Amino acid sequence: MSFWRFISKTRQQRSAPPPEAEVNAVAEVGGDSQEVVAISADHGARREAAGPPESDADLVQRFESIGDNCEFGLVQRTAGAEPLGLFRFNFTHLDALIAGLDNNFADLAGLGDVEVRWENEWIVSEKNYRFVYHTYNHDQTIDPAQLQTEHGRRMRFLARKFLEDLGASDRIFIRKGESPSQIGAIKSLHAAMRRHGGASLLWVCAADRTHGAGHVEWLEEGLMRGWIAGFAAYDRATDVDAPGWLQLCRRAWALAHLGDANAYPVENKIGADAQNFGGWTGSSAAVAEFSWDVPPPPPGGSIMRHRLVVDAAQGKDIFGCLVRPARSGTLYVASAYVRLPAASTATNVGLIINGRPTVGSGKFNAELRDVWQRIWVSAFTGSADALVFPRLVAFGPAGTALYSAGWCVEEGAIPA
Repeated sequence: MSFWRFISKTRQQRSAPPPEAEVNAVAEVGGDSQEVVAISADHGARREAAGPPESDADLVQRFESIGDNCEFGLVQRTAGAEPLGLFRFNFTHLDALIAGLDNNFADLAGLGDVEVRWENEWIVSEKNYRFVYHTYNHDQTIDPAQLQTEHGRRMRFLARKFLEDLGASDRIFIRKGESPSQIGAIKSLHAAMRRHGGASLLWVCAADRTHGAGHVEWLEEGLMRGWIAGFAAYDRATDVDAPGWLQLCRRAWALAHLGDANAYPVENKIGADAQNFGGWTGSSAAVAEFSWDVPPPPPGGSIMRHRLVVDAAQGKDIFGCLVRPARSGTLYVASAYVRLPAASTATNVGLIINGRPTVGSGKFNAELRDVWQRIWVSAFTGSADALVFPRLVAFGPAGTALYSAGWCVEEGAIPA
């Protein structure tokens, strides 16, 4: 998980707006009416986007965390989304959450109920509901009294937003961490949520012998249960299994909206003609030609055989495709199936996108022969990029041979 921990920190550094900017934005709201207008405008934008998610960033904003900690909030950050949310980075106790739903959080963050403390960043806590959350604000010169006032206002604002989110019924709420024995408490939570509207809840548990990672099912109307491989430790929340979370969100969204967890739509940005390798670009480092001497991978389609004509011990770009149009500053993921013949001398194979820094990638096993492996890489396009250019990179001596097929480019952090 350490790689995705690094990615979460990277996204934290480049995200806009950061959580402290949320506080300032809320602090500048002049009155309740203006706050309601802002919330309503947010809901209007989401209702207009009621079709299939266009990307993982869009997907994770169809969900909202209600605890028990900041893990799913970091998944949203990894996918390129920074939504406002009362519980996004909040440690929440289930009984306190239910109590707040029952009384509309009427006594939240009252005078003297908000505390701030310094722990290499400002940490905020609220007495009545035992909330504790990160601010990601590392400025120790800030007046603590000012922070208390701002975060009290922020919590009250986000509580009103949360209650309206429940009433809008346009997203799936996520609760993680409770053990299977607490199913009664989860049903009580769902019932409390349903008193505010037709909200759907996804209860996420750690996979066990009976339920594998990625499985999702209905428990009752509006209540789903899903499983991921495991949760990050509470003291290392950034060690998040982002690919596992994103896969579960895709399956939960498909189950809720399409009736089939396996029906999540996939839009390959590589056109149908390019699927048969029309308009692809080669390289002086390798020869590429159509091949029919190995069976195709699961997606089927045409197969290309590549052979290095130069030494590529340090890696050579050997094949790629220009995908237009593309959105600048957007997270894309490219994937392909690769196969090494029995006599291949390849030491590694990978993908790159536009020469941009890698956000995530799937590992390639150079020891395997005569089997298809799916490799992938995700990266953000640059501010001036008008296309996505995925390229295959091979490592090995001259004469090294390999096959590729089933190429796909999607918007998102991981391949479908």
